[in-house]
Amino acid sequence: MNTKNVKAGALLLLSFISASAVYASAATIGSLAYNVTGSFAQIGSLMMGVAYVAGLGFGISAIFKFKQHKDNPTQIPIGTPFALLAVSVVLMFLPSIYAPAGATVFGGSSTGGGFTGAGASSLPDAK
Repeated sequence: MNTKNVKAGALLLLSFISASAVYASAATIGSLAYNVTGSFAQIGSLMMGVAYVAGLGFGISAIFKFKQHKDNPTQIPIGTPFALLAVSVVLMFLPSIYAPAGATVFGGSSTGGGFTGAGASSLPDAK
């Protein structure tokens, strides 16, 4: 047997043992699933925050591209700053778009776990 296979098998076995030791305090599989979906909510909040910051960056970039187009219109086409501005608007208003889009696609209320969009209202410009 190859030593790489033995090492990989041992690492996999140790990871299963450590995972079972960490979640040994969980009474049921349901509570384990609840803990996992709780971490998805935090990931969703992080993604909303990153989208807002990226929207600010794209907006600032669009302003500089408008200035570059004014200085040299043959070098920078007018579509570039407008495209950056459109991406900025979409990213900035993503928190206010998330909940209505989810209700439209998946029905009135979300019964599953995960990110519900509730924390997104604390971001600026979120309604």
